[in-house]
Parts: sequence; structure tokens; C-alpha cells
Amino acid sequence: GDDVVELAAAEFIVENDYDYLYAEWYYGSRVAVRTDGAVVAGTWHDNCCEVLGYINPQNIYSEADNSRAVYMVADAERDELYGRAAEVGAELTCVADFPGGLELYESTRQLMYLP
Repeated sequence: GDDVVELAAAEFIVENDYDYLYAEWYYGSRVAVRTDGAVVAGTWHDNCCEVLGYINPQNIYSEADNSRAVYMVADAERDELYGRAAEVGAELTCVADFPGGLELYESTRQLMYLP
């Protein structure tokens, strides 16, 4: 189930030395907690990459932060992520995918934005 996928994702993120996980709130919070504090989640709720304005760090969205971050999306959000990347001229690289359609991406530009 979700737990196995979330644990596998958490392990991948830690093993590959990412500091930040950008993801939808549900997955971001569940995966980050499994890293025992090694990874900080920056999350969105309704719109892919739009920073959730509460219960969420507000200061981890610079270009420097992005270089140490990975984006997690489910199948249903993939097109939105690619759309956001196109808006800012970023290239996405899928670095991992997990059963159930969860994928991790690196981006050449910061995709997270404040509402």
C-alpha cells in the first residue's frame, strides 16, 4: 500500500542527499516524516507547486533550495508539473518512480511559487 511506497520514496530521497521534498500536502508530509527529520517538505494543496500558505515552511523556495530538492507527483499531477516547468523554462528529469504512479523529479529551475 501507500506505506511501502512512502517508505521507499523516503529512503531514496535520503540516500540521494536531497534536503527538500516538494509535493502535494498529503504525500509530502507522509514521506518527509519517514525521513526522521533529514528532509523538509514544501507542499501544495490545490494547485501543483503553489506553496501552501500555512502548516508549511515558507522560506525554502529559492533557486539554491531547488538544487537540493526533488518534486514528487502522482500520475494525476504529472501534466500540471510539466505545465509549470514549461511556464518557467525548466527541464524535468525523472529520478525515481514507485508503484502506484508516484514519481520523483529534479527540475533545473524552482517551480514552487507563493500564492
